Amino acid sequence: MRDVDWDRMYLRQAQRAADIAPWLRQLDLRPGDRCIDMGCGPGYFSLLLAAEVGAAGRVYAIDDSATALDRLAREQSARGVANICRIRADGAAAQLPVGDAPADAALVAMMLHHAEDPAGVLGNVARLVRPMGRVVVAEFRPDAPGAVGPALARRLAPEAVRAWCEAAGLEIILLERGTPEHYLLVCRRPAAPAGSPS
Repeated sequence: MRDVDWDRMYLRQAQRAADIAPWLRQLDLRPGDRCIDMGCGPGYFSLLLAAEVGAAGRVYAIDDSATALDRLAREQSARGVANICRIRADGAAAQLPVGDAPADAALVAMMLHHAEDPAGVLGNVARLVRPMGRVVVAEFRPDAPGAVGPALARRLAPEAVRAWCEAAGLEIILLERGTPEHYLLVCRRPAAPAGSPS
């Protein structure tokens, strides 16, 4: 995204703090886990994830905006948060640092409607998460009142997002209306067949 006021975006993310509680529960994170925040923007959600996984865990905050990641870096410094790894990359092509194991979970929150290749983003997330790892996708409902978020015409139908997840090889666990403006899709990467590399 160009010409974004990332301070303002951070405040908007913070205003959704109540909305994200169900997302965090569905990720089922444990201390020491590794979690991706895909399309993290200024990183409010990344900071919440970092608290969930604790000092022994790691959050991979991925965004293609250097200024968004700079905003997150300042917040990390101010709060003394060291377990977030900022990665500047397009979501459809992002990789975790060389040598790191697959992530245990991934959050894809309110970013697919910005992506040039949303199906590619979900395909890449499926590749980056370990077998049986959870992926939580949250997006704005196209049939919502439209009081917050993007114009209704820019919103993605949950059926389309579900189809992209299934095409990426993700199993659908749950699709539900989260709030009057949002929906929530919970998936997992299937278990690897016996004898195959994970």
